[in-house]
Amino acid sequence: MYYCIVCKQLHSSESSPDHMVFTTGFHYVHDTLYRAGMCVKVPKRPETPAPVHVLQSTSA
Repeated sequence: MYYCIVCKQLHSSESSPDHMVFTTGFHYVHDTLYRAGMCVKVPKRPETPAPVHVLQSTSA
């Protein structure tokens, strides 16, 4: 069993491509310690675009 930090429920630890159980995260539920995980895949954040460099004119 593991505690899902997304939906805040307990799930079985059966292997599924849609869930991920953390190796170092834990959560107490009614005085019982469970491993923490996520029952759904969280989409990756889009990469932040590189900052735009503004060229300034040196002639006036």
